[in-house]
Amino acid sequence: MVLNFDKKKKIVNEISKIIPKTSSIVIADISGIKVNKITELRKNCIKNKVFLKIVQNNLLKIIIKNTKYNCLINNIVGPIIIALSTEHPGTAARLLKNFSKENKNINIKAAVFEKKLLTSSDEINFLVTLPTYKESLIKLIYIIKEISLVKFIKLLNILSKKK
Repeated sequence: MVLNFDKKKKIVNEISKIIPKTSSIVIADISGIKVNKITELRKNCIKNKVFLKIVQNNLLKIIIKNTKYNCLINNIVGPIIIALSTEHPGTAARLLKNFSKENKNINIKAAVFEKKLLTSSDEINFLVTLPTYKESLIKLIYIIKEISLVKFIKLLNILSKKK
């Protein structure tokens, strides 16, 4: 699809407004993916508050050139889709990873999290498995609860030995 200058400018402005609010960006190769599958992925991304867009490579390079995501520039080759996580850094990677299990044609090329370029599958899996804020809070409460219980039992043992 050929875009005129105004449409390109609109796309650049739209994504440029979202980029400062993002915690991570994931790009994936979408060669051979049917439109209905992309639509399904978009709906899933909207539910999970992930911005998903198919952008021309040159436009994407212009958009991220002077941002914390400029390390992605060398990975922007071929037909790609960009997913921006605004709430939780692992959400976009998790959605694309789950989508790639069902659709073998999609391949996660790279991601950026905290200004670090992630290209290997291990690094991307780290981002995928990153716990959400809620999960982290639950783990912290569980640890505090367990520590308190252990201390209480030790206190009872010490008191019983003194008698």
